[in-house]
Amino acid sequence: MLQSGSVLDYVLGDGMILGTWNTSSVAYFHPGALGSVRLTTGSLKQVLFADNYQPFGQDNGTPFAHGTYKYTGKPVSQTTGLYDEYQRWYDPSAGRFISTDLGRALW
Repeated sequence: MLQSGSVLDYVLGDGMILGTWNTSSVAYFHPGALGSVRLTTGSLKQVLFADNYQPFGQDNGTPFAHGTYKYTGKPVSQTTGLYDEYQRWYDPSAGRFISTDLGRALW
């Protein structure tokens, strides 16, 4: 939770989000081979988030805590469980995109 007036900055590397920080906290993302965030740690080496994934992105068991960026490093909606792939929505339970890629639809 950000405090009023605070700014959240992102650390990017090789196209992936590697961490975030603001005036009061730091979070380091530890991605797997696909860029999926498997672990998030804080500045005091505490585990903030941990998860593993089945093929196509379903959670493998119960994740530890809440994470915004998960499978392939993309943000997940906590209300729908769908991944925001920027141009379309991905459903990990079906292993498919459930909306049309608008950029490709115009071709």
